Amino acid sequence: MRDADEDLPGLLYSTDRTRVFRLPATGTGPALVRKQALGQHARRRLRHEAAVLRRLRHVPGVTRLAEEDLDGLALILEETGGQTLGARLAGTGPLPPTDVILLASRLSQVLADVHRAGVIHRDISPANVMVRDDGRPVLVDFDLATTAAEVRPAFLTAQDIAGTMP
Repeated sequence: MRDADEDLPGLLYSTDRTRVFRLPATGTGPALVRKQALGQHARRRLRHEAAVLRRLRHVPGVTRLAEEDLDGLALILEETGGQTLGARLAGTGPLPPTDVILLASRLSQVLADVHRAGVIHRDISPANVMVRDDGRPVLVDFDLATTAAEVRPAFLTAQDIAGTMP
């Protein structure tokens, strides 16, 4: 992840595969962000992530898809508020044990609901967990996610299944 570039207004973060921008407020509805896919297979990755997010639209604690702009190679998502777990830890240092337990409990419930919906995230990291101002986690960045139906257990490695047990 790279720091926001001053030449790109609203840029929240950027990688070689993705840029995420905060969109100007419209005064109605939720705040929005634009996730732009870059590089090879960008359209395929966006279609995949949009399909996963549609499948998870009723799961609490998952980022919400507002609209697709596949011609512009972007997804428009509802802004979750707060900051990434990584940014929070970098700013405040380690969390108190009671906060860790509460956050872990809430995040495990989100993951259980995601798994019940038949989706495996495959990229849980502090960069992909937003912590809202009220302390609730929101799981973001489903471009590497897969469905349970796509996984062939006879060909899984330990790295593929770590953390996916209900």
